[in-house]
Amino acid sequence: MKKQTLALFLLLIPSVAFPQWGPKIKFEVTNDAKQRTNLYIGVDSNATDGYDKDVLFIYEADTLHEDMDLPPPPPKSMYVLLVKDSLNPYGSYSYVDMRSIPSNSFFHKYRINIRWYNTGNPWVNIHWGKLPSGIDSAKIHCYEWFDESYFFDMKGDTALRLDNEAYQNCDIYIWYNQNSALSDEPNVENYLTIFPNPVGDFLTFVTHSQITSYDNLHYSIYSMAGEQVLANSINTNMIDVSSLMPGCYSIIIKNSNGDNIYNNFIKK
Repeated sequence: MKKQTLALFLLLIPSVAFPQWGPKIKFEVTNDAKQRTNLYIGVDSNATDGYDKDVLFIYEADTLHEDMDLPPPPPKSMYVLLVKDSLNPYGSYSYVDMRSIPSNSFFHKYRINIRWYNTGNPWVNIHWGKLPSGIDSAKIHCYEWFDESYFFDMKGDTALRLDNEAYQNCDIYIWYNQNSALSDEPNVENYLTIFPNPVGDFLTFVTHSQITSYDNLHYSIYSMAGEQVLANSINTNMIDVSSLMPGCYSIIIKNSNGDNIYNNFIKK
């Protein structure tokens, strides 16, 4: 009976998205008031085209949620946020928009909405840097109230600057190609082996090919809500988790070279 209960509990764990194949883009948006907003778009094998409220996504060292409960806009400044396109009602916003991976070659459209406020000589800079592999083509289309618009090649450029309050929307068109970036998909050996699982007071882990030494490691543990609940440096493969409440968690372990390995576990 106990084994059956545990198996059922494992099936009910909320979906946690660890970095499988799925190119992701981080937009760093700044303005004349030196404010900064980070936006994230992309695809993930654990995402749907709808609102993935309970899925935790990973982008480098950032943990992301498609959270619709956004704070109010700051006064007298720009407010930049993603529109969930036509997949959700207009007016539902998030700083994160991850989509599904339907086939080897596919297309997704995203939208950035900019709410301008009177700051004198306003401008907004949108920076995305070098695009990850797995993207065949990417365009950003910014348009005005009166429909005059401009297309920018995101592969040819790394940023754009807007200095006209008429630009309130930027549509992003991305053509993905899974076949062109299969080497980006991490091998299963890049994940942690955790035992015992469920875990009592101490979590023991074994690494494989990516991190071969237990010296100078740093770990972060997150709840299913994306909140960091434990973090520390270690020089061993054993972590004290006795302070955690019973539940489901994800763990990220990083070495000094910036290599990451991931897994999730249950604290009993």
